[in-house]
Amino acid sequence: MIVPVYPPGDWVAVVTDGAVALLPPTIDEDRLTQVWDALRESSDLTHSLTVLARGGLVGLPPFALVSVVDGHVRGFLRGDVRLFTADADGTHEHSAAHVATWAEINVADAGAVTVAVPAQVAPERRGPRMPALAAVVRASSVEVSLRAGVEAPSPVPPVREPAAGAPAASETTTKDGLDAD
Repeated sequence: MIVPVYPPGDWVAVVTDGAVALLPPTIDEDRLTQVWDALRESSDLTHSLTVLARGGLVGLPPFALVSVVDGHVRGFLRGDVRLFTADADGTHEHSAAHVATWAEINVADAGAVTVAVPAQVAPERRGPRMPALAAVVRASSVEVSLRAGVEAPSPVPPVREPAAGAPAASETTTKDGLDAD
């Protein structure tokens, strides 16, 4: 059984059997209910996309709508919401940060997928990951492993420690190597 997991956050994740929507915290309750209903009625994301776009493109918020059917990932992304997929070629990050409407993503044989909030609003600490089979939850990402042994890609880049002897990021030096203080 595929069980999506999520760490807590401020965005709204709609998780159904085979689909995930990640919506901004500003989503109104009526629109949220309509997206929930659309995702539960059909795994065809076009219906959910129509619900989100009813007010026109001007008021359309950033979002991710992603379906997973037999390893095939299909997604609609708007804004800088991120979609990470893991397949035989490695991990790939997708967004629509530079697209006026939305981007459509298709990955034929994914082993795992992660839908995540924009990098600039991602929490520094991820908190506990909790399962959600069919729910509406406050989340910073939703991770789904589609095949045994394939971990969902992490939306949080690893923190890199400075090399031994290298100055810390807060230390500055002048061009002649003397401390700037």
